[in-house]
Amino acid sequence: MKEALKLALYALKLGDTVFYPQTSIAIAAIEKALAQPAQRPWVGLTIEEIAACCMESTTTQFEFAQAIEAKLKEKNT
Repeated sequence: MKEALKLALYALKLGDTVFYPQTSIAIAAIEKALAQPAQRPWVGLTIEEIAACCMESTTTQFEFAQAIEAKLKEKNT
């Protein structure tokens, strides 16, 4: 993805930014996107992990939700 943005940026910078002022806007947007840190893909829970959370929270749905949230935070941070 970043390589495509870099190529687009290069091509835009070769163009005429005076005659086409929107090119400057596109260049700024691409530079901003390239400056963003890469995002890690979201990691979900396996059936086994969901079952383990279910077994840990024996009393309420709220505890089950808390266990799921904690496990997702653990895997995605």
